[in-house]
Amino acid sequence: GYPAENMLMVGDAPGDKAAAELNGAHFYPILARREEESWRDFPEAARRLKNGTYHEYGCRKSEEFLVNLSGKDII
Repeated sequence: GYPAENMLMVGDAPGDKAAAELNGAHFYPILARREEESWRDFPEAARRLKNGTYHEYGCRKSEEFLVNLSGKDII
């Protein structure tokens, strides 16, 4: 395979995030009630993974994912 830091796991559940972390892969969340937006933003995630700048971006996405799971991002 590929080095784990070059892999991006896409998911919509806490278990998906945990699996990515357990395997040293990056995680890109699909947000509940914002699925279309999540997929529209995916090319940016792929670009950042390719050029080695995903880590900080991924941390922000993970925080957004946790807020989304809590339901606190509902307008």
